Amino acid sequence: MGSEGSTAAMITSLRNNKNLRLKRRKLFSRENRNGGSSNNISRPLTYKHLSEEELTKVRKELATIKKSENRKKIIALSITLAVTTILVLLIITYFDPLFEFLRSKYFDFLEPDY
Repeated sequence: MGSEGSTAAMITSLRNNKNLRLKRRKLFSRENRNGGSSNNISRPLTYKHLSEEELTKVRKELATIKKSENRKKIIALSITLAVTTILVLLIITYFDPLFEFLRSKYFDFLEPDY
């Protein structure tokens, strides 16, 4: 048959994809419960080749790195919130006449008659 080579290639491709899928880590598995980071500071660090002084030094360095990363995230979030607030205020002030025009032209029936 003429399609035996393409069928065999398809079967090997499917097997390889299955093997790759089985090796992948799941997103919501128990291994990823700690945020998925491999150097989580809340876990105790075990270094067999370090002395206690070096171990405390490494822990302090990791703590300072984590503090700086958290500080960067907070700064980025505050800048994003400020820009979003400014954009919303600009949209409200500059497009309010347009909304008033549309409301008066098409939605007169919503205003009560006194």
